[in-house]
Amino acid sequence: MDITLIKKQIHSVTKSYTEQDIGLPLSQEEEEDLTKKILSKIMNDNKEPIRDVIHDVVYSFFAGQDDE
Repeated sequence: MDITLIKKQIHSVTKSYTEQDIGLPLSQEEEEDLTKKILSKIMNDNKEPIRDVIHDVVYSFFAGQDDE
């Protein structure tokens, strides 16, 4: 799995949730945490499209809903 692509998608999704051209800046720790959660979900559920997994994880992050 291309981690660079996942990180790029995370930033793209943050823009869609924040109504800002630059998106909400994430700390390196937050970005790494989101990336790990996304990779884990992708490995555990191959049926869900990657785009949907990324949106679900980022939405949960912004909503403060941690499912772990």
